[in-house]
Amino acid sequence: MAENPFENLLTAKDIAQELGLSSPYVSTLLAGGAMPVLRHNGRVFVRRDDFETFVRSRRPRAKFIRGLSPATVEALRVLVEWREARVIELAIGLDRAPGNVRKHVTLLNHAGYIERGSEPGVWTPTIEGDAFAADPATNAALAGRPTPPALTEKDFAVSA
Repeated sequence: MAENPFENLLTAKDIAQELGLSSPYVSTLLAGGAMPVLRHNGRVFVRRDDFETFVRSRRPRAKFIRGLSPATVEALRVLVEWREARVIELAIGLDRAPGNVRKHVTLLNHAGYIERGSEPGVWTPTIEGDAFAADPATNAALAGRPTPPALTEKDFAVSA
């Protein structure tokens, strides 16, 4: 039985679905030479191997280098260490205003480094977040910054 020559070829729509991007954006990437393309009957295709090479060449930390602050990275490191936390808990641990921490949590969530936990209001790191926080380049960039103290029960005591 003959092998299908299009079996290992992806369209812009296929790539967009796999990366969670829009088809027009992927078409722009392809037009800009982000991946080698093949043309057939007016359609553009990418070999699966070339697509996988492209994906492997992208490093998660690039998102942080281009747009996320050291304070946002610090919030991620704390969340990775604690495994789960609410915004108010992170605010206390980081000694920052809850509104500022909420901003960092939103940025981390959009970057794919944290996600909502099993309970309402609880955030947990993703696999990508764990990998980024463990990256030696991240640790070197944050060297010399004090680690927030661990929370104790007295931090959550309610005064009468």
